[in-house]
Amino acid sequence: MSTINRSPKKTNARDQKAGRNGRAYARQKEVIFRAQAEDEPTGDTFAVYRFAKPCGRRGTIHLPLEEAINPRLLCAQLISKNWIGALDSDARARLAEMAPDMRPREHWLCSTSLGWRPDNQAFVLQNQVLGKRKKELKIKPPLWMKQKAQFKTGRAGDLQGWIDGVARPCQRSTRLMTALSAAFAAPLLKPLGLASFGINLHGRSKSGKSTALLAVGSVIGIGEESQLPNFNATDASLFELGRLCNDGPMPLNEAGLIDGQKRDAYSTYQRLIYGLSEGKDRVRHSASTYATDASATGFRIIYLANSEHPISVFAQRAGRVRDHGEYARCWDVPAVSEGCKTVFDLGSNGNPRKFRPGERGSVSATFGTQFSGIMVGR
Repeated sequence: MSTINRSPKKTNARDQKAGRNGRAYARQKEVIFRAQAEDEPTGDTFAVYRFAKPCGRRGTIHLPLEEAINPRLLCAQLISKNWIGALDSDARARLAEMAPDMRPREHWLCSTSLGWRPDNQAFVLQNQVLGKRKKELKIKPPLWMKQKAQFKTGRAGDLQGWIDGVARPCQRSTRLMTALSAAFAAPLLKPLGLASFGINLHGRSKSGKSTALLAVGSVIGIGEESQLPNFNATDASLFELGRLCNDGPMPLNEAGLIDGQKRDAYSTYQRLIYGLSEGKDRVRHSASTYATDASATGFRIIYLANSEHPISVFAQRAGRVRDHGEYARCWDVPAVSEGCKTVFDLGSNGNPRKFRPGERGSVSATFGTQFSGIMVGR
């Protein structure tokens, strides 16, 4: 009797395990209608689907809504993106049956631009939205970032770690405190109705100019000097960069990378100063493939550049003199104080301090947390 009784229990256990595995495998092949999203500047609507890939990976696709409700087109897109159910006829049939009646879990509105929302109640960053949100409609970063983004921001550590590792060491430098103050002042330009402007930190090599820009970059989510935007770019790409830094600081490393002869560098610099301070990307004919939506091309920034020489030296090399209007739009600031070798000019007992080992490592360990930590609690 005992032998007869034990055997069904083992069979039932195996059947139950097989059933659980079968249901888990079926769930794994499910396609989730993550969100129905609208592009704010155009009104175009699309569907966002999440799905499983082989080897435990996940994928996401974005489809125009009119294609998403067509089971054949939806299935074809998923198969092209390596959906785990691509070779399973039952999974494909189930998807075809369910697709027309699937409902989104969320509704998204993809913002026209980064920075402040029109009501000033939310702030859009590359990777998150800060501030007040509506429960039924989630604000998301702009769609054009998927094609336009020249640098990616991230997050590491926490706000207190950034204060201890980055902000406190900056107290030993008037230049670093100025740079950080400018970074946090940039979001105030719109509420105060002020125009964009810039600061050019100039001085000899290895004096700490890039360290100052890296501290600024940490505010918006840049953790390494190699990630800093620089002058090795076309004018058009730098104006596009302004859109990515809208209502925030825009670090711009190494003016020595300006293309062309040294005597021609001033023309490029002057053109950028006026263009960035104006806060608008170049207007192009509507038929041009490079044309952009007018409502999305404006920006407000405080740009912080560095160079080995003041801009006036670039002007002298070109046989020119800086205009007063240009002075007002971009200020030359020496990187080091008189008698100092680096940007650290407020050492103990009034003695200048040099870099401490590992201080740049503090930036790579804690960045991108400042806006979310400070602006939400404004």
